[in-house]
Amino acid sequence: MAVKHTFLYKDNTQMTKELTPIKAIREKCMECYNWQYSEVTKCPATDCALWVYRMGKRPKDTAE
Repeated sequence: MAVKHTFLYKDNTQMTKELTPIKAIREKCMECYNWQYSEVTKCPATDCALWVYRMGKRPKDTAE
């Protein structure tokens, strides 16, 4: 399943991409932090619903 999303890049260009939901979340987090990879890794917004997916991967299942 692909998600279409329009992103605003730091040079103010817009691009619409079809991405998987996880990759769309990653792009949104990158957009949120002005495309600074190091800032996304340090994101303090742990109450954000997207926070666990910010690295572009599904979180590991912690339930045993």
